Amino acid sequence: MGLISWLQKKIFPKKMKNYLFEQGAYHESGHIIMAYLSGFRSDEVTLILTDPGSGFTKFDYGDARITLLIAAMQNFDDHPNIYNNLDSNLKNGSAQVALKISGILMGGPVSEALYKSGVEFRGSLPIEMAGPDLVHVQSIDLCLSQNIPNHNPNYINESLQDIVRLFKQKESWSAIQHLSNAILNSTDKKLNRQQIEQSLTESGYFEFIK
Repeated sequence: MGLISWLQKKIFPKKMKNYLFEQGAYHESGHIIMAYLSGFRSDEVTLILTDPGSGFTKFDYGDARITLLIAAMQNFDDHPNIYNNLDSNLKNGSAQVALKISGILMGGPVSEALYKSGVEFRGSLPIEMAGPDLVHVQSIDLCLSQNIPNHNPNYINESLQDIVRLFKQKESWSAIQHLSNAILNSTDKKLNRQQIEQSLTESGYFEFIK
C-alpha cells in the first residue's frame, strides 16, 4: 500500500469523524445557549457515537402546561386539534413561548453554520435547517400564522438573522465554544445538567444573560 493510500485509509476518515463530532457539538451547544437565554434549562446533551454529527439535547421547560403548549405548536402541522383544544388562557402565551422555542430550534443550525464558516463570516450566512429543527419551526410558524393576528410572514428568516447577530457577540460565541469543548472532551461525549451549567458558569454566560 502506498503512503497516500495509507493516509487516505487511516488518517482522513479519522479527521472527518472528529470534524463531524465537532459540528454536532456546536449544533447542540447552540440549542442550549438559546434555551438558557429563554429561561429554560437542559438536563442532558449527548453526541451519538455511532452517527458522528448527530446529537440530542433534553430540555426542562419547568412547567407542565408550557411543555404541553410547546408540544402542541411543534406538532400543529400534523395535529392542529391538540393546539385548538387547549384552553384560551394557555394559548394567550403562544407568541411569547413560540419566540423562545423557535430560537432554541434555530440556535443549533446557526451555531453549526458559524462553526463551518467562521464567526467572522460576512454576508449571507449559509444556514442549513433540516430534520426535526426545520419541521418544528415550520409547524410553529404555521400555528402562529393561523392563530396570531398580524403574524410576520418573514418570521423564520428574521429570527435566524437575530440569532446570527446574537451568536456573533463575543460572550455568546465564547460560551458556545466552551460548551462544545466540554462535550467533546467528556469521556462519552455526554454532559448532564450540572456539567452543562458548570460550563456556562465558567464561560461567563450566566453573568452575561442575568
